Amino acid sequence: MKDNIFNIAICDDDLEILKKLKLDIESYDFENIKINIALFKNSKPLLKEIEDVDILFLDVEMPRMNGFETAERIIKLKKDTIVVFVSNHMELVQEAFKVKAFRYLYKPYKTEEIKEVLDEAFKELLSNDIVIAKIKDREIYIKAREIYLIEALGDNSAIYLSDSHIITCQTLKHWKEILGDSFFQSHKSYIVNFLNVKEICYGKESMIEMVNGKLVQVSIRNRSLLKKEYHNFIKKNAKYM
Repeated sequence: MKDNIFNIAICDDDLEILKKLKLDIESYDFENIKINIALFKNSKPLLKEIEDVDILFLDVEMPRMNGFETAERIIKLKKDTIVVFVSNHMELVQEAFKVKAFRYLYKPYKTEEIKEVLDEAFKELLSNDIVIAKIKDREIYIKAREIYLIEALGDNSAIYLSDSHIITCQTLKHWKEILGDSFFQSHKSYIVNFLNVKEICYGKESMIEMVNGKLVQVSIRNRSLLKKEYHNFIKKNAKYM
């Protein structure tokens, strides 16, 4: 993407859905944004072009490779692609967030829902939602959505990204005060980013599994609040007909 030119892809094995989604997207008031739209009937050609895709509308049920499997590959190839699932199956919404879905639309969707999703997607792509991690005599700038979790290390903290981590001289309290609603303190030593949660176990020893496989503790007193806040997060970030 350069100079507010974005590439949008639609992947669905139903030709009518492809056409309708394309028309609904084209009806959006783009103002100073320019777009290119590419259509795909299955994931194979899509994955070859994914490096150029900023926003992806993805069906769940497709031949050969379903939408969730496709999204898992996309995370590895281009983790900042915004993925919006479009599906007949409301019960699969939590599965979608395991693969970092941005939104989940339930078919048959309303045109207004597409506009709302695009509003949020462009807001995300154009935002300066950057946090500053201080490391001794230098600063590192990180997109908030790329943070998986933060761990307290005394007066310092460790910021975990998908495959690396950064030790900063800022406390966990500092991060709790400045980060947005997608972040939750699960334990006195951990803050997690709901955007990067794969699964939550609410058993006797509650644990959060992040998309990168890292496990995070949940304190006893935060278990019920975690369940409530995560469900609210999913409801807020999924749209249904």
